[in-house]
Amino acid sequence: MKTAPAFKSGELVQRVNNPESVGIIREPRWDEQTENWNYLVQFGSQLLALPGGVLQGVQEIESPWSALA
Repeated sequence: MKTAPAFKSGELVQRVNNPESVGIIREPRWDEQTENWNYLVQFGSQLLALPGGVLQGVQEIESPWSALA
């Protein structure tokens, strides 16, 4: 069953395991084989196709102290 994509074109995302790596969603793509969303994400000059599970919305940090929390 096809669900709505978690991220939309133009949305800022970061990698779950590397939050310093921030990119912009260029295109959500439905994968019929895995029945999951993949995303074309631009990180600087790189354009990568990544599964949604490795991405999260950008977590804005107000101060270094809140980053430790």
